Amino acid sequence: MTAEWYVLIEEDTRVTERADGVDLKLHRWKLAGTHLINGTEAQAKAVAEDAALHYIPAVLARHARPGDEPARQKSLKDRLRSALEDPPPPAKPWTPKAWTREAQA
Repeated sequence: MTAEWYVLIEEDTRVTERADGVDLKLHRWKLAGTHLINGTEAQAKAVAEDAALHYIPAVLARHARPGDEPARQKSLKDRLRSALEDPPPPAKPWTPKAWTREAQA
């Protein structure tokens, strides 16, 4: 059975405001992206997992250098191996590789 699934990406956006001589760090969750997945639940889960592993939040992307990748519970050995073997990350923001409406057209 094919259905429409959405992968939603949220970011914690922090703003620091000053009030009465005190810095207040205000956290607000913001919807950063929605991706329509035309496929099965398993395909939608695969796209969501890919997003969790490769999406870089804007606050981190501002400070990233070319070749940086998000650390997702990798050991030092895995990081060194991936730095030598993996291609550099794309310059454009993360988007699903397949199963989106655009890919189906």
